[in-house]
Amino acid sequence: MVGGTYRDITDSKQAEEELRKSEERFRMIFTNSPDAISISRLEDGMFVDVNEGFAQISGYLREEIIGRTSLEIKLWADPKDRERLVEGPRKSSHVNNLETKLRRKDGSIFTALISARTIILNNVPHLLAVIRDIDELKKIQAEKEKLLAETKASYRLFESVFEHTGTATIIVNKDGTIVFANNECQNAFGFSPEEIQGTDWTDYVAPESLETMKDYFKLRFSRSELAPSRYEARIVDSKGRIRDCIVNVGVISITEQLVVSLLDITERVQAEKERRLLATAIEHAVEAVFITDRENRIIYANKGFEQVTGYSKEEVYGKTPSILK
Repeated sequence: MVGGTYRDITDSKQAEEELRKSEERFRMIFTNSPDAISISRLEDGMFVDVNEGFAQISGYLREEIIGRTSLEIKLWADPKDRERLVEGPRKSSHVNNLETKLRRKDGSIFTALISARTIILNNVPHLLAVIRDIDELKKIQAEKEKLLAETKASYRLFESVFEHTGTATIIVNKDGTIVFANNECQNAFGFSPEEIQGTDWTDYVAPESLETMKDYFKLRFSRSELAPSRYEARIVDSKGRIRDCIVNVGVISITEQLVVSLLDITERVQAEKERRLLATAIEHAVEAVFITDRENRIIYANKGFEQVTGYSKEEVYGKTPSILK
């Protein structure tokens, strides 16, 4: 007679299989990760395993590292940083994104970002650490910060120049929207920058100038050589008055925006109209009118002069009034 006992070990086998698969997954991740990964004793920092990423980042062969401590291979540019690293896991089991300086085998120093957590191997606390070389990232960040600083400086310069041009100046998008306006717009036309920004430039153009300016605006983005950069136009101010202006337009490079300055010449235009009107009145006056220069030579005589004196203009030009005696 043969006797025996039987025990169902299905669950145990399944657990072992799950553990084996889990270890395989960990080993695959550990081995193939592009990041540097190390496992070291928490107590003294002796490496028990490192992956290929760690070997590449440090310059050591895997065999040169395992069994030695991080202090022995002079990994830390400042050995005190190891205490900073292990302090976190000792208190809360992990540390994230510790920035430090590490030394490669060839002695070169690089900036690293380390995240680590405590794991237990054979009942002994170990440190699982992931290390990333962030020198390139730091360089890119520094370049970004430099570019940002230069951009801010350029913007401050632009803002200063923009505000002190001495003329009303606006920046206009391709769709016609005014995106910037300086304070001179209020001094010249009564509109504050806040009132103008976000509106369409055509809202401020007198009807008699509108179609011409629209044509120039379209040409500026299609055939810019045909659009004049300086011309006269009429603008409507905040009180509805028509202002004669000289318009200067330029395209801001690498953008689809225009910078437009407006110089109010209303008084000059009005003075010119009055001068022409006065000249016409004098020319057709029945009285004799003549004008002399500083040397008392006649430089102008109207039609009335010819009729009253009998002298033609040609006869008296360059002569003194004594010729009339």
